[in-house]
Amino acid sequence: MQLAESGSPTVIAATQAANVASANVRAAKASFLPTISMNTGYNWNNQDRSFTGGKTSWSLGFSMSYPIFNNFQRQSSVDRAQFSYRVSRLQEDDARLAARQQADNALYSLRTAERAIEIAEEAARVAAEDLRVVRERYAVGVATILDVLISQSAASQADATVITSRYDYVIARAELEAILGRGL
Repeated sequence: MQLAESGSPTVIAATQAANVASANVRAAKASFLPTISMNTGYNWNNQDRSFTGGKTSWSLGFSMSYPIFNNFQRQSSVDRAQFSYRVSRLQEDDARLAARQQADNALYSLRTAERAIEIAEEAARVAAEDLRVVRERYAVGVATILDVLISQSAASQADATVITSRYDYVIARAELEAILGRGL
């Protein structure tokens, strides 16, 4: 079941969405930190037509700002981000449970299909044996041609059921492989 969770595209998408929501919470909490900025400048000024000499000046500045009150917008933003994060985690849990349930159902279908093949093959063996016995009875005059035809029809139907059971098995296996995200 762990394999079903790790390979499920729905679980992967839900996990990534939860990671994004977690990053959004951190970004919203960053609004409580002060803003620090720095600027620098260099200026050269020359009144002459030559490029020698002239006046140069340098400047360097720092600033820091911290909003004291902004109508509770920062806290509201953090609360919304945390709520979105909780929702995305719940959606991730739902996706994991759904992946497990799908894998359980697919595994049950595969086991049922395997058992159906065994039963159909046994029924085909019984029908083939019945056909052999009816033909022998027909050869000695105890059975009618109608008995032979009915037995042939039953044998053909049993063979068709074997083929259908094998097809159902292939479909069930493909469904399980699709859920797991890899071959068996």
